[in-house]
Amino acid sequence: MPFFVIVAPTTTGLGQTCLPAGGGPLTVFGTGFAAGGTVHVGALTPVAFAAGGSNTQVTVTAPAHTPAGCFDTQQVTVTTVGGTGTAGTTQVDYYNAPSLATATLTPATGPAGTETTISDATCLIGITDVTFTDSAATAFTGLPFTPIDATSIVTAVPAAAAAGAGAFTITTCGGTSGPATFTVT
Repeated sequence: MPFFVIVAPTTTGLGQTCLPAGGGPLTVFGTGFAAGGTVHVGALTPVAFAAGGSNTQVTVTAPAHTPAGCFDTQQVTVTTVGGTGTAGTTQVDYYNAPSLATATLTPATGPAGTETTISDATCLIGITDVTFTDSAATAFTGLPFTPIDATSIVTAVPAAAAAGAGAFTITTCGGTSGPATFTVT
């Protein structure tokens, strides 16, 4: 009688290092994925993938997960009929979106080019972009910033910003914050 031996999959890496709390696309690299199976992200609901695709990578939609704090780390494994992959360390971080709802700016007014401290915010971890949109609706992205902690950063109003009410937004893997107002004089 012919028989097939299906070895346990291995996991060697991920295409993403972080995900927003709402989940999203997650690519897992390794071996032994052609038989189909499930991707497990921590203790969250496993996500099935079909047999026959690539033997070395699979992309699934990771389930939603809201961390208790600003972020947490989940172990990623793959299970097929050959077993569960245990080789390799594959972990993904889930992030809650940053919030500037309670933030204060010091100072909150000044000429273009003014350095300001944004404090009393939440989840300013893993910042990927700081943007200032001026009163003329010009968005200045990729502003330099210095993180202080998970609730505060120092940044500056762009030198070319138009006078009037403008706003900062902050983007992390978890999403983009609402605005924090700065008035350019």
